[in-house]
Amino acid sequence: MLYPTELAAGQDHHAGPVACSSCHKDVVKNFEDHPHAGHGGVHHGAAVSCENCHGSGAAHAKDGAVSLIFDPAHAPAKDADAKCLQCHEKARPHFERSIHGKGEVSCMGCHVMHGARASKHLLGLKQPELCVQCHGDVKASFGAPFNKKGEEGLM
Repeated sequence: MLYPTELAAGQDHHAGPVACSSCHKDVVKNFEDHPHAGHGGVHHGAAVSCENCHGSGAAHAKDGAVSLIFDPAHAPAKDADAKCLQCHEKARPHFERSIHGKGEVSCMGCHVMHGARASKHLLGLKQPELCVQCHGDVKASFGAPFNKKGEEGLM
């Protein structure tokens, strides 16, 4: 799916973090300490910015319409996952064939980019609380003496 913020070949419509911070001060300020910030060597020699995940923000910054920016948290799972996998494909080379990928559980189903409650892996909740939201049928086994992976954060 194409989004209005995607660039046509040879065009540069990036708004830049200064434009983003005019409306999203707290998000931009907190991004300085974000695990994705400052990974220049990992991200093709450039630091990660808002527009790496949200697409070109020039039209959104000018108009303010939410429909003019890509929001992975509200996008269809396959589109959000494709955006994440642009950088994380080596870590998850076959995500689309995993149980979560096949079930259309987006990366955003577990990971929260802004305001994660568990800093390790940017999880929305700590394990096993996060996992049992969907996998309640195995919650009892987390307390068994032979299966402590959930309690040890190894899920």
